[in-house]
Amino acid sequence: MNPLMITILLCSTLLLYPGATVCSLGSSGGGATNKQAAALLSFRSMVSDPSGALASWNASNHPCRWRRVACGRGRHASRLVSLNLSSSALYGRISPLLGNLSFLRVLDLGANQLVGEIPPELGRLSRLRVLYLFLNSLQGGIPLALLTGCTGLRKLDLGFNRLHGKIPPEICTLRNLILPSYLNLGNNTLFGEVPATLGNLSQLKALGLYLNQLSGGVPPSLGHLYNLTIFDLQQNNLTGSIPPKIWNISSLNYFSTEANELSGMLPPNMFYTLPMLEILYAGGNRFHGHIPSSLVSASNLSKFLIAQNHFSGVVPPELGRISKLLPVDRLALEDNRFNGTLPSVVSNLSASPTTLTLSDNKIVGNMPTEIGILQNLRILWLGNNFSGTIPPVIGNLTQLNSSDLRMNFLSGSIPISVGNMVSLSILDLSLNNFTGKIPVTIGKCKLLQILNMQHNLFIGNIPLSFSELKGQIPKFFGDFRTLYDLNLSYNNFDGEVPVVGVFTNATGISVQGNVKLCGGIPDLHLPTCSLQISKRRHKVPVSAIVVPLVATTICILSLLLFFHAWYKKRLTKSPSTTSMRGHQLVSYQQLVHATDGFSTTNLLGTGSYGSVFRGKLFDEIGENENLVAVKVLKLQTPGALKSFTVECEATRNLRHRNLVKIISACSSIDFNGNDFKAIVFDFKPNGCLEEWLHPHTDNQSVERHLNLVQRVGILFDVACALDYLHFHGATPVVHYDLKPSNVLLDADMVAHVGDFGLAKILSEGYTSCQPSMSLMGFRGMIGYVPPG
Repeated sequence: MNPLMITILLCSTLLLYPGATVCSLGSSGGGATNKQAAALLSFRSMVSDPSGALASWNASNHPCRWRRVACGRGRHASRLVSLNLSSSALYGRISPLLGNLSFLRVLDLGANQLVGEIPPELGRLSRLRVLYLFLNSLQGGIPLALLTGCTGLRKLDLGFNRLHGKIPPEICTLRNLILPSYLNLGNNTLFGEVPATLGNLSQLKALGLYLNQLSGGVPPSLGHLYNLTIFDLQQNNLTGSIPPKIWNISSLNYFSTEANELSGMLPPNMFYTLPMLEILYAGGNRFHGHIPSSLVSASNLSKFLIAQNHFSGVVPPELGRISKLLPVDRLALEDNRFNGTLPSVVSNLSASPTTLTLSDNKIVGNMPTEIGILQNLRILWLGNNFSGTIPPVIGNLTQLNSSDLRMNFLSGSIPISVGNMVSLSILDLSLNNFTGKIPVTIGKCKLLQILNMQHNLFIGNIPLSFSELKGQIPKFFGDFRTLYDLNLSYNNFDGEVPVVGVFTNATGISVQGNVKLCGGIPDLHLPTCSLQISKRRHKVPVSAIVVPLVATTICILSLLLFFHAWYKKRLTKSPSTTSMRGHQLVSYQQLVHATDGFSTTNLLGTGSYGSVFRGKLFDEIGENENLVAVKVLKLQTPGALKSFTVECEATRNLRHRNLVKIISACSSIDFNGNDFKAIVFDFKPNGCLEEWLHPHTDNQSVERHLNLVQRVGILFDVACALDYLHFHGATPVVHYDLKPSNVLLDADMVAHVGDFGLAKILSEGYTSCQPSMSLMGFRGMIGYVPPG
């Protein structure tokens, strides 16, 4: 058979594929097509595809007809030029046969769950222009073959993976990284020095090396990147000063060296040489000196964060002349060495930022009354050496979420306008010289979670009823549904301490240093209130108090004696309870760091009201690293906020070895100014019971099985948890959503019940024969207890 006949037969074979559009006589396109199909089918065989993104990849169609695949035009119509599988929920490894797609120009596998190493064979894709592998779980180093072979790359994004090792100096071979291209290696575990050869990529527009473990200095050669608009080296271990030439890159729009160990001074003329700068993150370093006076020309600046440095001098008046501070922006100057009085910065801001932090400096004088114009403010930290009174205009800050005025010399009484700040969740007035009584209006701040008033000169007592509130410390503190940390210590309060709400938890309140207080729960160890106090406060006949009190005391003593004997016997047969410290709030930024930016690689699961991420948090002294599970609420989902409040309320007084322990909580705003709420739990390495009863072997390297002893042990653990919730806690709690996915197993296979988002705290006086009158509506999920 002559060559012409062979070619015709090959072309006829290609026509069997409905997607074949061109058949060039005399070409070897059939072999190329088979090679392409083999490469793609190899990739499919190495990944799981729960979303069905690869369902059309089969021999009945030409590869150019397969989903997420694009072919060229003209004589290259049968050649694959683009493979876009981003955000397809793929799990598995990258097939090295993808290196056979020699005409490929775009390869986008970003935002999946790919594991393993980056195949060096991808370096054979000499025509490749775009390579996106971000947001996966890829490991190993950056293949040298990828940098030396794909020399035509214009965009390379390997961020948010688990890549390890040094950045190869050969990265300078990527000379075609041109506008508007970028290089992103951020959020990995790369170490070593920043290669000086990066300075050879003179056309580079965006450089992202953030969230790694890079050390050494910033190479002066990076000052040759004259087209750079994004310069992001935050959260590494870099030292030394910023090379002067970098301050001359006039195209810079975003500059971040936050959370390193950099030092030196900011050049006085830096805002003249950086006219396009919109975002400056330089906090958490060792910069010193004054804020550059050229700040007055920073007409595009919208975010200015220089907190936690060694800046000194007065807060420059030029700061108030920045004309484009937008309502979603942040002004952070805390933890420096600023002194003097605060100039009229606040009144000159053309629009109000959501964050204004000046705490931990040495600023003196009165709090500016102009603070009241910042009506979009959500975070206000002013702990310095301010004196005088709190201006009543502070009540205009109705959006305020967190206010910290601690460690000043503020005096006088708390203005009644504080009740207008209905969004407050944190209020810290400690270590000042406040006097008088706490205004009744603070009762309107129903979202309060932390209230700290220690070391002041407050007076008054704690009345029993709302009708008696006439400027005294109110009982309604106990009525706050979210408040779990209340510090009233070292004041001049008197009278009886309530025994409701936050006052039922000794670890959640502090009243020490108030020698005239009495009553409260036994754990506070306060003296018993006299009958005179009871008579004065209740305004009822003594006989109406004494008779029920004596009868109640006899009953309580009898019950206590019986309970003590019963509980002592029970301790020998069931797991003991463990103490739990009061929940401390963590910041949004801490949780971002702990979870690698809420990376999908740390995603443990997703529910109706939130997603749970694995994270690493340091203890209070920053030495020990603890594994945690972070539940991030989906606040846009109806009922999510209520679920957050219920879970905090239900678990704050629960202490049992078979309940999931809440370590911390976060009620803040994210970097975009949106509300953010999360709960931090103790991490359980063996996951949930659901994964053991119904294992999904596709996503697990080791198949899980429970033997009979383990099953019985788990049942006993859950039973102990429910027994505690129903009969032995501070108040009876009904879980309402008990199912295998809400039972977590620790390293010793001990079971812990969690997820109290649908829980119900039963009313006082509840019995098994008479349910709580407040129990309304259906709770839980249809079929919420799967067969085990």
